[in-house]
Amino acid sequence: VIFVGGVSSEKGCDTIITAAENMPEITFHLVGIISREIQTMKIPPNVKLYGNQERGVVQKMLLNCDVFVFLSHYFGEGFSNALLEAMAAGLPCIVTDWAANADMIGQDGGFVIKQQDPSALIDALKRLNNKEMRTKMSQRNFAEVKNNYTAQIVLKKITTFYNEILSSKE
Repeated sequence: VIFVGGVSSEKGCDTIITAAENMPEITFHLVGIISREIQTMKIPPNVKLYGNQERGVVQKMLLNCDVFVFLSHYFGEGFSNALLEAMAAGLPCIVTDWAANADMIGQDGGFVIKQQDPSALIDALKRLNNKEMRTKMSQRNFAEVKNNYTAQIVLKKITTFYNEILSSKE
């Protein structure tokens, strides 16, 4: 399981660490700048803290994991690039219903769980023990990025949006 972002409580990493204590058979990789509150927590041996890493390292890590977890409840969260990159890597995702997270993964790209609920994370991870389910979610997330979030597609949508606004002003 992998998380990429600010390794902090407001990004849900305390929830990940709490869940990890109850799932010693799973390795949890937390990548990003580590906040002071996380540094002071008791970290179980199956949680690996990597600190900030270069893009290429993160991409390789995403490709070598089975599930992406993004449990943010950070007030400034918007459209998560980390979540988008995980989807592009074909990872099923477990997210909180915060900002654009649930919209990005839709009904078939993973699971949406309550904020700050380690038992919900544990339940979702147990459900993702099914390889066929992970494969379907993986294919869906990769296709979602390819069909809706490439630079060419997004720029076209933005241009169309602005052109509609400008033409309505005439």
